[in-house]
Amino acid sequence: MQQETPSNLQRAPKDQGRHYNLRRREWRPSLDSLVQLRVRQLSNAAEGFAEKLAPKFDGPYRVVKFISLNIVRLVWPGEPKKRVASISQLKPFCQEMTEDGEELDPMDVK
Repeated sequence: MQQETPSNLQRAPKDQGRHYNLRRREWRPSLDSLVQLRVRQLSNAAEGFAEKLAPKFDGPYRVVKFISLNIVRLVWPGEPKKRVASISQLKPFCQEMTEDGEELDPMDVK
């Protein structure tokens, strides 16, 4: 029993780290990939708007340039306006399917 304790103490942080890191994989968008951008909206009681009921992501945006390792330049497809965002505020855009099993055009998804 006493001989097992040191080996268990050495193995426990590795096991805990493995479980912790399962959902924390580093993701980087590639150039010309479609992503969604996290948006923050303020609640407004006068207008009857609640932030927690609003969509949390806006998009799809296309990645056009990496300004630094963590900062990207985004463009809304079909519009000249560009935005800058951290990759921590992005997530991959998933294509939606029609009932026939065909992918929808990202420009039609809103």
